[in-house]
Amino acid sequence: MRTESRKRAVFDYIDGRTLETMLDKCLARNDMENFLKLTDKYLELVGINSGASVSDGDMTFANIMINGLNWTAIDYEWEEDRSIPPRDMLARALTVYVCEDPKRS
Repeated sequence: MRTESRKRAVFDYIDGRTLETMLDKCLARNDMENFLKLTDKYLELVGINSGASVSDGDMTFANIMINGLNWTAIDYEWEEDRSIPPRDMLARALTVYVCEDPKRS
């Protein structure tokens, strides 16, 4: 992110697919093994700064872009001044994932 002279945030374009899209493809193929691998990786990555004094309250699967081995958060304005446990973040991400599209329930 960079700030321009007019005090607005400008974000670089991030190439890749959302984690949400990748999970949908796993479901379409009935590939639960890779679905679980992706959610395990999510849990690992959101836990890297576990215990920090600030967390992203909206770290859903749609807000993560994946390009090869690179995972990039793209929507992180829901900053919270508290530490959110990684399992709570996963529970919210799964809930949002299921509730946003009837084909997932």
